[in-house]
Amino acid sequence: MNKKVVISIAVLFLAGLTAAFMLFNEQEVLKEEAEVQELPSSKDGIEIRTEKDAYTTSTDRIVLVITNNSEETLGGTLFEVEKKAEGQWYKFPLKESGPIEAVGRSHPPNNTSTITLFTDELKYDLSQGAYRATFAGMAANFEVIE
Repeated sequence: MNKKVVISIAVLFLAGLTAAFMLFNEQEVLKEEAEVQELPSSKDGIEIRTEKDAYTTSTDRIVLVITNNSEETLGGTLFEVEKKAEGQWYKFPLKESGPIEAVGRSHPPNNTSTITLFTDELKYDLSQGAYRATFAGMAANFEVIE
């Protein structure tokens, strides 16, 4: 066989093996489907967004910005990260250390505040793809890029 053909076959084989490994790894990480697939980014005078539209796989933090234009204080609630795979949202697992710092915090009316998720709180490293931060029945979409 021609040397170029052998190299081409080897490259294609490795690419296929890599794709299969990534799919297997993604299935291991994303086991639990999100309870709600469609979430707004704002409701009742409260809006959430991430500080950036895109984060890199090596980022050490994701910042959620909460703008409370309502007349009531928003109490602490769960802040979770979900990843989209094959058209569905899945919970991105946290380490066993407990909930993200959002629990117990309050967000006063007519104010903007932030919650920071340090990525070392996640059970797995971030990989490229579509993600969302969920908080108080809302979602802020963001991308993770290389």
